[in-house]
Amino acid sequence: MPQAPKRKAENEKAVDSRNVPENCGVKECPLPNARLPALGRDKFVSVSAIDEAVDNLRMHFTVLNLVTWAVLLSAPSLTYWFKNLRYEKRLDPDPCRHVATVLIIALGILIKSSTASMKTSKLLKHVARIQLPVSVAVVAFGLVHLYRVSYFIAFSLVLHALSCFV
Repeated sequence: MPQAPKRKAENEKAVDSRNVPENCGVKECPLPNARLPALGRDKFVSVSAIDEAVDNLRMHFTVLNLVTWAVLLSAPSLTYWFKNLRYEKRLDPDPCRHVATVLIIALGILIKSSTASMKTSKLLKHVARIQLPVSVAVVAFGLVHLYRVSYFIAFSLVLHALSCFV
């Protein structure tokens, strides 16, 4: 009977010896007895790489969220086009053509970029200062003219796409 707790203690020591090595750059392991996934023989995923991946995911999620709102605000034009599709395939005075073109180009640039390239941008500081007046303009004009909101979203995304290059 007394040997069962001894074996249990030996097993706990064996599990504890699998902790993350001290030289892998991790201050604290989020799981007490778990190793980080190995990339090669002695290479581990660093915390900075995980943080960069999380930052990229947040940026891409925000961009896709803004594009989704722009598409939803263009839904009345899409509905009108679907109703008249049997008569004409082209929406003659298309109010969303220019905004859609700008959004597609900005979205293509922003999806290919990473937060590391944007953080080193000289233009990002100025773009961040412009976002507050743009959001105030969205609230001011969006209450009266809802179709203008997609223009402001496109303007904001174009500024951020430019900050990927500068």
